[in-house]
Amino acid sequence: MTLPNTNQHYRLSLGKAIQDYKDGIITATGLVYYTVGIYRAPGQKLRVKHIEAFCAELSIGVSTFYKAISKLKLKGRLNWEAIAGLDLWIPESNVVEIQSGIEVSPNVESNSPNVESDSPNIETNSPNVEFNQPKSLSSNDFSFSSDIYQIFINSLSPSERESFLNFGLEKAQKLPKPPELPEAWVKRHWEEIRGEWEKNLRRQGKTSQAENRRWEDDPRTQEWVNQIIESGFLAFIYESGDQNPERQEFFDWARCSGVLDKAEVT
Repeated sequence: MTLPNTNQHYRLSLGKAIQDYKDGIITATGLVYYTVGIYRAPGQKLRVKHIEAFCAELSIGVSTFYKAISKLKLKGRLNWEAIAGLDLWIPESNVVEIQSGIEVSPNVESNSPNVESDSPNIETNSPNVEFNQPKSLSSNDFSFSSDIYQIFINSLSPSERESFLNFGLEKAQKLPKPPELPEAWVKRHWEEIRGEWEKNLRRQGKTSQAENRRWEDDPRTQEWVNQIIESGFLAFIYESGDQNPERQEFFDWARCSGVLDKAEVT
């Protein structure tokens, strides 16, 4: 096979990459990698402002996104750091370059003067993760989990951070065998604790800053609010005949946050 012309004929746009993922041509890991390459040249950082919204635009779950960037980092194909947000970049030593049709999402920050912004919104925060008794984690797995935990902690306000940690420590003390290092236990099991903590806030008529961002940035929010107003909350939650946990969570948030009270059908 002859080598392709340097001005390659196949130009990968973000929309094409997403469609290829939906059609099963590329994996979620490949989609994340190509998305970073479409937005930034190797060595340039892509700042993701809202992880949940970014994931929603790509049509992947947040947990899938986390697994993808972990796998890419282990293979040396992608670097990332979580400091008051999330920066992603392809190492300069990585020779795979992507020519793209220029599309930029409002959920990422663009510092390049050659990028035009005309892309629709992309997706968001973590869906509920069911907790099972912990499996042993490799050092790489635990390091990655710790980094993701730090992203979550950074997304909370100071008072929310204190509330979450106190809630987790109290949960640790109620275990049949309380851990010797409760703070480390909270850090390891933060996803389970987060789900219970947010439910507890909603029972008090409150919502967290992180949860507000997650649903406010979700492209389905207005459509779902309209459905609740037009059809009623029971029809919305049981649309498929069975209770939908994600829709139940959305309704609980919309009610407690006051979104339903202020909503107008559009």
